[in-house]
Amino acid sequence: MSLIEQCWPGPGAEAARTRMRRALRLLAASAVAGASLATAPAAMAQQGVAAPGATAPGATALGADSSGRLSGLAPVLGKYCDITQLGVFGDVTTILGDDGLYYRRGSGGWTKSPISLSGAHALTRLPDGRWLILDTEKHRLIQVDDLAGAGMVVRTELAGIKLKRPHNVVVDPLTGYVYVIAGDRRLFRFKTLEGPAEAWTFKPAELGYARSVSWFDGHIHIIHSSRGEVLRIDDFDRRRYTRFSSPRPRALRGATSLQVPESHIDFDAGSLASTGLVLNDVQKSGGWYYGSNDFLVGWAMGQDTRPARLIRWKTWSDFQNGEWQDLSGLIPQSYDPLDPLVPYYITIRDGILYTPIDVSLDEEHCGRDSIFHVDTASLPEE
Repeated sequence: MSLIEQCWPGPGAEAARTRMRRALRLLAASAVAGASLATAPAAMAQQGVAAPGATAPGATALGADSSGRLSGLAPVLGKYCDITQLGVFGDVTTILGDDGLYYRRGSGGWTKSPISLSGAHALTRLPDGRWLILDTEKHRLIQVDDLAGAGMVVRTELAGIKLKRPHNVVVDPLTGYVYVIAGDRRLFRFKTLEGPAEAWTFKPAELGYARSVSWFDGHIHIIHSSRGEVLRIDDFDRRRYTRFSSPRPRALRGATSLQVPESHIDFDAGSLASTGLVLNDVQKSGGWYYGSNDFLVGWAMGQDTRPARLIRWKTWSDFQNGEWQDLSGLIPQSYDPLDPLVPYYITIRDGILYTPIDVSLDEEHCGRDSIFHVDTASLPEE
């Protein structure tokens, strides 16, 4: 049991963890507040990061004064702390986070779903046209006929197992199976919530904490966040997979709220220099893999959190050798230069990469989160 779970047992543990994350980030920023901000632009330039006020070609944050391929997001974004997912499903666009679920059809107006959610992280559209929502902090799955909540089916367990923080979901377009990754090292597979489900429980040595699950290259992939790895599921029935590991520092150093005994090698956030990659998500488009990392000041043990927040690579050999392009310099600057913005789940449509970027240091600054986008065709090939 983690320290947070000991202090705040039960369903409120994750909310307490979120508050602690913000507090640690503020403490870390205060600890280095005496550094000269006049030197910040030069330091950022050395890391390949755009200085405050600089314009990064091909990139912008979709906020109150900007627009992009998906325009008109500002009325929704102004309500948010902690956006987790922008979804694009045909002509339906969704935004999910702490303020609940918003959706629109085409370029029409936004509607807030009446479905009551708590820290929901992801949703998807099922092959039959219905929707599946992962209500993460309530440890449940919600299936609905439409996003207004009609035909609701709720499950708090699958395959006889009580759900624990279902975190991300993907549909295999080849088989129609739905895959859900949960916070207790379990990968679930099913077609609908009315039907049977299967569970693959990984051993602690195999899997720590996974935030995401993706489909590309004809396979389901588990994004093994806490160890900077990706597991390609080769055969669910026979429990076979291939592991792709990124380089890690020889001396791992980082704060963590993950449960022991894995905590000595598992980190829920960090920095490239202290923990190695801590992947939030990986997606593929146009022959490139794109990855976002949870690099937070309060988890980085004094190391720089700016490098490798958003990266891409061509092959798994490149990934394993640490040979990636660092796209972090394209991410807009935070209002607080000591606490860089963090990308989360990635959506790529028509060559445009979208990802929520976390700006919310504390409750006072809620509503500053936004959706970052970049035209991948504008990025250098080498």
